[in-house]
Amino acid sequence: MLLTAQLVLACGGGEPKPPPPIDLTPPTTRATPAGGDFTTAVVVTLACDDGGGSGCAATYYTLDGSTPGTGSTQYREPFTLGSTTTVRFYSVDAAGNAEAPGTATFALVGAADTEPPSTVANPASGAFSSPRSVALTCDDGEGSGCAGTHYTLDGSVPTQASPRYTAPLSIAMSTTLRFFSVDRVGNVEAVRQARYVVDTEAPQVAATPRGARSPGRAR
Repeated sequence: MLLTAQLVLACGGGEPKPPPPIDLTPPTTRATPAGGDFTTAVVVTLACDDGGGSGCAATYYTLDGSTPGTGSTQYREPFTLGSTTTVRFYSVDAAGNAEAPGTATFALVGAADTEPPSTVANPASGAFSSPRSVALTCDDGEGSGCAGTHYTLDGSVPTQASPRYTAPLSIAMSTTLRFFSVDRVGNVEAVRQARYVVDTEAPQVAATPRGARSPGRAR
C-alpha cells in the first residue's frame, strides 16, 4: 500500500503542519445480549465502535449462520429472534476498514413462537343509532408480543401497508371494518371483519285523524 501525505507550511516559514493520522484500524461490533439460552423471544442490538478512527459507516448481518458481506442485511434497528438463531455480523468504517465477522448464537429453549396473534373489535358488529368509537385489541398470548395492527374502513383487504391502528376509530356511518395483527417475529393473523350499520335518522310516523279512513280502506 502506498501512503501519501501533503505537508502544509505555516505562514512565516514555521514548522510544517503534520498530516492527519491515517485510519488503518477496523471498528469493533458488539451484540447485546451476547447470545445464550432464552425461554422467550429476544431483542438483539448491534453496536459499532470505531474508537478514535474515521467512524463507523455500516454494520451488516445474517441470521442463517452464513458469512455476512456488503450484500447482506444492513443493521438499522434492533431485531427480534423468536427461534434458535446464529447471528453473524461485522462493521466497516468510513476509511473502508472492515472487521472480521463476529458470531452470537441465541438458543430458544422453550417452544418457538409460530402462532399468530388474535385481534378483537369492541364493540363488535351491530346496528347503532349514533356514531360509535371502535377499539381494536391485539393479544399474542405467550408469544413474542404484538408488533402492530392494520385496518381498512372501505371493506378492502388490509395489508401491512394499510393504516396502522394507534387509537380508537370513530365510526359515523355504515362501515365495513377489516383488520389483522402481526407479532414481533412476523406471524400474521388472518384478516377479520366487523360490520357497523349506523342509522341516525329518526323513524317517520304518519298520523291519521280520528274518523278518517286509511287510504284504500273499503267503505
